[in-house]
Amino acid sequence: MRSFAKGPLSMRVGIDASNLSGGGGINQFRTLIGSTDPVRDGIERLTVWGSRKTLDELPERVWLDRVHQPALDGSLLS
Repeated sequence: MRSFAKGPLSMRVGIDASNLSGGGGINQFRTLIGSTDPVRDGIERLTVWGSRKTLDELPERVWLDRVHQPALDGSLLS
């Protein structure tokens, strides 16, 4: 795993995207990731947990780990 941030402030950030299913939330999240600069922001890795649909909406970044949670793909009652 390659580290992009340098120095004592490098962080690993985890985001639970289980409640993002489309619309404005996904658009805002894509904008957030698109404007993230790992070196400037001190981020070593960004990990996002979510449904396949949500993760497929996110841009490809070498410092972004997308973790698929199959239980989020359907109804929680099924």
